[in-house]
Amino acid sequence: MKLNGTEDLRIRRTITNIKSAFEALICEKEYDSITVKELSDRAMINKKTFYQYYNNLDELLSELKTDFSSRYLEQIAGYRIPEDMDKINRAFFTFSASAGEVYDRITCSGSYGVIQKDLMEQTMNDRWYESRWFQSFDEYTQRIILQYVQVSTVGIYRQWVMDEKKMPLEELIQLSSKLINQGIKNLR
Repeated sequence: MKLNGTEDLRIRRTITNIKSAFEALICEKEYDSITVKELSDRAMINKKTFYQYYNNLDELLSELKTDFSSRYLEQIAGYRIPEDMDKINRAFFTFSASAGEVYDRITCSGSYGVIQKDLMEQTMNDRWYESRWFQSFDEYTQRIILQYVQVSTVGIYRQWVMDEKKMPLEELIQLSSKLINQGIKNLR
């Protein structure tokens, strides 16, 4: 449930507790093993209260995904593809590095594969299909381009997380820009 600030304090507290408990559980275990009962116990509510606000855990996870993608899309609003690929790449890595442990788990853990795919597709589709350059390609080529950028960018980020972020972020951004953007620029 997206809060708009006009809700009763008890409702805001309940939703905040649900989300906090969910994020803690995501950081501790695989999504498939999280239950509504466990989440409700952690949030100090009963299951019935959970179901007043959410139909299931997938709905809560989807809300979390939408929050991440909306915040990232705000950061890249106004950037043009392919002209601003370096800026978009920088924004992706800067956003991802600052989004926290929950984002890292969703982005890097195998059990969150569907949500990873949805998160990336929503983000990619919202920006790329606005580009006249991108629209100049046939549908099949568009899918290949999106797959290239998505797999490359997320793959580099995952590797960086698995390596415990040993490379400085700025160095990672520069390396990924060279690797990813040179391929895109060669399509012009």
